[in-house]
Amino acid sequence: MHLLFLIPLLLGLVAGYISQSADTEIAYLTTTISIVSLFASIIIAPWQIQLLILLIVMVGAKQLWQRNENKFNLEISELEQTQQSSQENNSQRKYRGVSYQKTTSEAQNVDNTTVRKYRGITWIKSVPANSPAKPKSELKYRGNSVTTQPDSPKS
Repeated sequence: MHLLFLIPLLLGLVAGYISQSADTEIAYLTTTISIVSLFASIIIAPWQIQLLILLIVMVGAKQLWQRNENKFNLEISELEQTQQSSQENNSQRKYRGVSYQKTTSEAQNVDNTTVRKYRGITWIKSVPANSPAKPKSELKYRGNSVTTQPDSPKS
């Protein structure tokens, strides 16, 4: 077996060692030399060593593939679990750790709809039929009394 492929391999390893200890532009040069010499040593190497390198790469890639697939399957199962729990607890709400029940009804009867225009775009405003009336309130703001009136239906 020819051991000629060891020369660029050793050259690449020495250049890699120098590039780790260098701080300037010489690090880029030594890194380039080490990568080129490692590729050259793989090309010059006998077929048995090339086959061994190929097998090592394939086994490593298979392990990485399985690890990433397991992470992906775990993420999918967690997503499905959160979707199922959110569907089961649709009326149960949580805000800052405090649980509460949803109080408003889903379907509100629409009694009054008005078509309005704003900057050339038409939009429809719907007023629910069972909307609570605003109570009359007397407030004080900076010493002044302010009285709010309940909204009257607009036509």
